[in-house]
Amino acid sequence: MPRKTLFPVMRWAVPSFVIPDTVAGNVRFLRGRVPEVALCFFETGGCLAYTDADLPAIGETADLRFHVHLPTDLVWESGEDPGQAATAAFRNAFAVFSLAAYLKPRLAILHPPAADGVRASGLLAAFLKNWQSVSDVPLCLENTPESPLTDLDQKLFGPGGYRLCLDAGHLMGYHQEKLLDLPILQGTSIIHWSAPCGGDRHHPLTELTQTERETAREILRRTSEECTQLIEVFSWQGIEASLPVLRALWEDVHGTAV
Repeated sequence: MPRKTLFPVMRWAVPSFVIPDTVAGNVRFLRGRVPEVALCFFETGGCLAYTDADLPAIGETADLRFHVHLPTDLVWESGEDPGQAATAAFRNAFAVFSLAAYLKPRLAILHPPAADGVRASGLLAAFLKNWQSVSDVPLCLENTPESPLTDLDQKLFGPGGYRLCLDAGHLMGYHQEKLLDLPILQGTSIIHWSAPCGGDRHHPLTELTQTERETAREILRRTSEECTQLIEVFSWQGIEASLPVLRALWEDVHGTAV
């Protein structure tokens, strides 16, 4: 069993949109500044229209890790039965994910369908089955304003299932604190950080209230130090302002951040 380090390293990442440029332009800018980039493939049609000029060349990615945020506009409800609808959503999602296959993304993040818990659980189970038939990249489900994940079949999570992408901004902005008491919290792989500012505004962490800062510390206490901490702020200035805040919160809980 590996020894636990006295002061664990804070694994952190930023989005692929922090300056007004293509994904490739952002990766060129971020190389040497950050350890990991979240490829924000939010729109199915826009991403599938990418050309080689939009995506980074292999020679531009040395020393960077990547993961992918799958499209948020997947169509889950098309009048079909859940299995067919989930398969259609999967095909679009995987087509987008495949654009980054050469970058060897280490995980993918999925927004759950905005449906009642029973139907959403059926759709997600079918999506996962399709995904695992072609890929061994772990899938993480993110809590969203429309789906706090609390009404899903919890058997979707755990070994062989989905892991958790815990969006701290959504949790604080939409009062989803119940998530902190669920067993699925132990399966958190990545945490999204931003100041909600009353909703889902993705402001720098300098704008967290004192109450939100304490909630942030509690999130760090209850999740693994192995989690990746993604600063989900979409400007480099906001990233630079947020990183010292996140490091200070980390140090409050885990000790010296690196």
